[in-house]
Amino acid sequence: MQILLTGATGCLGQALVTELSGAGHSVVALMRPGATFAASRCRDVVPMDLGRPLEVRHLPARCDAVVHVAQSRNYRKSEGAELDIFRINTAATVELASYAATAGARGFFYASTGTLYRPSPDPIPETGAISAATFYAASKLASEQMLAPFSTGMTVTIGRLFHLYGPGQRDKLLNDIAGRLRSGKAIDLRGENGLQLAPTYSSDAARLIRLGVEEGWDGVYNMASPEFVSLREFTEEMGRILGLTPTFARQPGNAPDPVLPDLTKLKKRLTDWRFTPLHQGFRQTLLQSTTPSQ
Repeated sequence: MQILLTGATGCLGQALVTELSGAGHSVVALMRPGATFAASRCRDVVPMDLGRPLEVRHLPARCDAVVHVAQSRNYRKSEGAELDIFRINTAATVELASYAATAGARGFFYASTGTLYRPSPDPIPETGAISAATFYAASKLASEQMLAPFSTGMTVTIGRLFHLYGPGQRDKLLNDIAGRLRSGKAIDLRGENGLQLAPTYSSDAARLIRLGVEEGWDGVYNMASPEFVSLREFTEEMGRILGLTPTFARQPGNAPDPVLPDLTKLKKRLTDWRFTPLHQGFRQTLLQSTTPSQ
């Protein structure tokens, strides 16, 4: 298949380039102008700023699938970045879906987020209650809804990702915790063990996305590792790898209700239910984050 991939320079995008090209697919990668990227595994690289209207003339006339995992670099900001978040997360999604339909694509994959669910003490299925309490989550939910009309002409797969981590990632929980451990700062915990998480290694997420595209999964899927851990366990595992003993600061109140995925629907799709263990994913991430780039 010839696949147009956005967000190719990000943590998930890099894993997807490896996964898709390794499976024999021809990857045309979109990247921000000026970004550095090892493009040896791509058929072509197209510099393009998705914060501006999509320049279709620079895209292949035909493609088999579009995989849209790019997101605004301002996703963590609560104020002042709304237009950039909307432009990349939502407006660009509609433009890319329109392009995919014109280019004869059979499938479209959109990377959404588990953070649009309402927190719950129990794992949440795809039909669970929606909160979308942040502008980022709201932009993802809007994109999901706007993709629905396109599903009449091609398969639309929406992957709600949870607690993604991996090589090449910046400004996420793993980096924050590693920085605190190295500087000797305490990790704040509410409750005995803190929030529950579903840390998902980028290569595992890339495998799920590839299968979704190849097999034409239709609709919304929770995509995550089945290994749920508390923030305390997450930190202690990282401490073992770094050779550091974490300290914790107990905060008032109980641990908040988590947002954890019910993976029943995903499990029905998979014949190989193997995921990267947390200790292995951490080792790979921390090793590559300290290896000089070539």
